[in-house]
Amino acid sequence: MIRIGQSIHPNRTNGDISRLDEELGQIKEAGADCCELVLQGLDAVIGGRVIPSRREELLEALHKHELEYTLHMPHGLNLLDSDMLEIHLDVFRAGIEFSLAAGIKLINYHAGKTKTDDKSLIQRELEEVKLLVKSAPGILFCMENPPLNTKTEFSAANSAGEMIAFYEQVGLDNFKLTFDTGHSLLNHNGDKNALLDDMSRLLPYTGHIHLHDNCGIQMDIKAAGFGDRLACGIGDIHLPPGWGRLPMDKIFAQLKGFDGIVNLEIEHRFRYHYSESISLVRESLA
Repeated sequence: MIRIGQSIHPNRTNGDISRLDEELGQIKEAGADCCELVLQGLDAVIGGRVIPSRREELLEALHKHELEYTLHMPHGLNLLDSDMLEIHLDVFRAGIEFSLAAGIKLINYHAGKTKTDDKSLIQRELEEVKLLVKSAPGILFCMENPPLNTKTEFSAANSAGEMIAFYEQVGLDNFKLTFDTGHSLLNHNGDKNALLDDMSRLLPYTGHIHLHDNCGIQMDIKAAGFGDRLACGIGDIHLPPGWGRLPMDKIFAQLKGFDGIVNLEIEHRFRYHYSESISLVRESLA
């Protein structure tokens, strides 16, 4: 059964439980079934370990709202970062510990990325992921296609074929993929047909969907703020569905019958459009 979610905004909550409570209320009021928490916005994990008193404060806040929760690992977590690998692994393990305490059944994380075309690094990532996934058989782990510069960055998510190969090599029942629609359009430099082809190939292995819109323009504006990028339609701007250039009708057609959470990642500045966006997705997938 499809459920509709919306993410919190870690740069806004910024560890402030009153702001977290406010966002959870907005998400529930808009009609969402679920909410994706983002670990770096909670201050539950510091120095790679869970802070018990903080965990209890957060659990109290979460239980006030009738929402199903998923957890997004920190956006900066990178299992291909050799220099900080042990720190990233500690954070991942602590995120699992927090999820178990909170009753969270799905953890999402970005596939690692590196500027070194060294296949042994991805093999090492594969082995680490197997250990993490085996440590919590009651949680579904989903590897997401992150925004990539596919000319200079290497990742297990460089292509649909590579993501499927990684999934097959992990080979565990509680490991699947996350397909992020907005990231796919950016990674294909606005090529809608390439996005739809990736989606068609990946859906059989996908346990989680991230849905948000953008204009498919990957170039950067140096030292520009979000408002500048928004006006120009540049980058990963997390628009409500239908505001950018993603082929939403065709995406919805492919998602018919998907059994899982379709999580909206709409920027907080567009929070007054949560309700219409959730209704659009729910009606389109009914």
